[in-house]
Amino acid sequence: MVIFSNIKKIFCPVQPYKNKMIDPAEIRNIVRLEQEKSLEEEIESRHKEKIKKMIKEIEAYFLDLEYEEMVRTATGEKEDLRAAEMERQIALAHGIVVTQKTSPHLYELVEQSLVNLGISEVKDLTIIIQRFIDTGGEDLFNAFCATTRGGTVFISFTPMLLNMLDDREVMDVIGHEIAHAIVPLPHYLEDYFYFVWGNWMEGIRSLDPDIPEEDFQQMNEDIQDIIDMYFDIETDAKIVRLIRLKELTADRFGLVASRSYRDSCSSLMKQQTLGITERFFDYDPTHLINQLDELASIHKDPTMRWIFDATHPVLPARIASLDAFYRSSLFKEVIGEGGDENCDYSDENNIISREELVKKIDEILQKSELLPQGNDLAELKLVVCLFYQIIKSTAIPPKSRSKIVRRMVWEKYRDLYAFIPKEVFENKPSDFRSSLAKYGKKVLEMDESHRRALMRSIIGYLKEKRLLKHDTKNYIIQMGLSLGLKKPIIINFLKRVGAWGRYIRKR
Repeated sequence: MVIFSNIKKIFCPVQPYKNKMIDPAEIRNIVRLEQEKSLEEEIESRHKEKIKKMIKEIEAYFLDLEYEEMVRTATGEKEDLRAAEMERQIALAHGIVVTQKTSPHLYELVEQSLVNLGISEVKDLTIIIQRFIDTGGEDLFNAFCATTRGGTVFISFTPMLLNMLDDREVMDVIGHEIAHAIVPLPHYLEDYFYFVWGNWMEGIRSLDPDIPEEDFQQMNEDIQDIIDMYFDIETDAKIVRLIRLKELTADRFGLVASRSYRDSCSSLMKQQTLGITERFFDYDPTHLINQLDELASIHKDPTMRWIFDATHPVLPARIASLDAFYRSSLFKEVIGEGGDENCDYSDENNIISREELVKKIDEILQKSELLPQGNDLAELKLVVCLFYQIIKSTAIPPKSRSKIVRRMVWEKYRDLYAFIPKEVFENKPSDFRSSLAKYGKKVLEMDESHRRALMRSIIGYLKEKRLLKHDTKNYIIQMGLSLGLKKPIIINFLKRVGAWGRYIRKR
């Protein structure tokens, strides 16, 4: 097994390209995306303690139920070593650990990438070739980085990925994954996603597949109660944005590792296209940058938010961000004046400053993100209007209603929430009917199929939240009428979820 901190004893690395070997902390500060760095510092300073308290309470809950496996915090050197050994055991059982003998070529590419990054070593780094199968039974075309709490780093490549990429493209992937080890998402934020975004449910099912459904539902409600004590929607939106920005930082590391702008871009594109040949696809990054401008110019429908990955920016934005970094003075500073024959540089007359780079990235993000506008904002206001009226009819204290409504909108439009203007929540409806007429008039301009889908979606969500009470019937019908739907259609939607009978019986 290869531990790269001992690599020089068994392998003589190639010479660096005139840039000095520097500390990983230094390379992290130089290459790191400015927006990502500042946002993580903000979360660390303002939200860290609150998030950690929430995680601690959730873990205590699982410990009380004797589900120790759900507690992901490893404490102490002994536990860290055990976690690393478990990862190695999995690697040996389900993959091939890369050594100078098993894969001398890949081994050398890893070494060259580290040299290009100016990094003398990555503590306890193990490279693995391993198959990963998706839910449909297909081989994944991907690479992954996993770190233990003790700092041991595992980078896995799928065979399909390696088969399709050229050497410099592989070096780009290596640099990208190394970045996730050097600039990781803090462990407490990993735990945050694990619990708040519901990933723990899969863990419970795998640990205890025969758990009674009523026990599982009670567990879900208890966890939700703990989360509600600490949860802040704006913080959640910042964390989602941080994860996306970290991908752009990792892309920069990939470019520094490959020393080739075109190969780093083609590496990203081949991962998207499963490595189809140039016979069918032109791996010219300019084309995708143009597509980003096209994406910015068209109307992005919030109902299509599911097509936007919650953790990765869209590919044209990643290519454009990489292009901006490549053309910046920052890239020249990182690379230095030297280089080998394969290291390409941008035109000296086209270099942008650090300040211009920050503005360019902001512009790229704005083009790529899902921003509600026009009738989309009217739809959101209409939904908020209904939620406020329904919560108003409950026993929830007035001072808590706004928070509850925000939480409901976050659950309903989670991936979109970070970009919903504050004005959507500030316009609280004083007169329910007039507010529906005001916002419904604009929503009426949308296709009837869209309005029907919105109505079904809202009714389904309210049923899930157990808010389909007798008093809410009229509010739902009024909203449906404001959407231009006939009353029998709305009643039929309610019947589908078994709600209409309860309304008649005044339950």
